[in-house]
Amino acid sequence: MIVTVIALSVISWAILSPRKVALILALLIESILLVNTGWHILASFDRGGYAPGVITAVLINLPFGVYVLRRAVKEKWIRAQAAWRLLAIAVAFHFILLGSLLAG
Repeated sequence: MIVTVIALSVISWAILSPRKVALILALLIESILLVNTGWHILASFDRGGYAPGVITAVLINLPFGVYVLRRAVKEKWIRAQAAWRLLAIAVAFHFILLGSLLAG
């Protein structure tokens, strides 16, 4: 159910601004990578040390994700509210995907 709601939200957003579809999808992917950084950091704390992917997440995905979203807002590619919505969608996707992987 929640997957359907999220998918419909993204599709509706793309329909309302068709010339921005590629930009929005690229920013959504970057938002998912940014949210994934938090997962790697939490996993390393849980393990009490190194967790696979944490170095790449912290050194590449975290700074690049923050830079891209800040630049998108600063250059007025999207509004700040849209950036926050992308992050919220990314969190939802991340939980859905992680739940699917951990459950099965």
